[in-house]
Amino acid sequence: MNAFLTGSQEYGTPTLESDIDMVVRSDDSKLIEKLLEYSAGAGSVPNNAQQMSVKFGKLNVLVCFTDAAYQAWEDGTLELSLRGTCTREEAIEVFDRTRREHNVEQ
Repeated sequence: MNAFLTGSQEYGTPTLESDIDMVVRSDDSKLIEKLLEYSAGAGSVPNNAQQMSVKFGKLNVLVCFTDAAYQAWEDGTLELSLRGTCTREEAIEVFDRTRREHNVEQ
């Protein structure tokens, strides 16, 4: 399993209220089942889903089921961390673009 931090902890200006965003690459069905148990009302993951997000208090776990989804998050995080601090809107634009580049559906 591969993982890295993203969000304000990596490229923004985190505050005491900031979440911790972690991207994880896994196709482990047991892990996915456990995450679904903990995610309130998430139901099941559609067969064509490439990623899902599960929140544990201040920890957001973004589980990528495909290499493309993981790579889109990794590319966006790297680009934003090289830029330095950015706005939420700028981050959304970058991740929208990297998902398109990697053919990842939202």
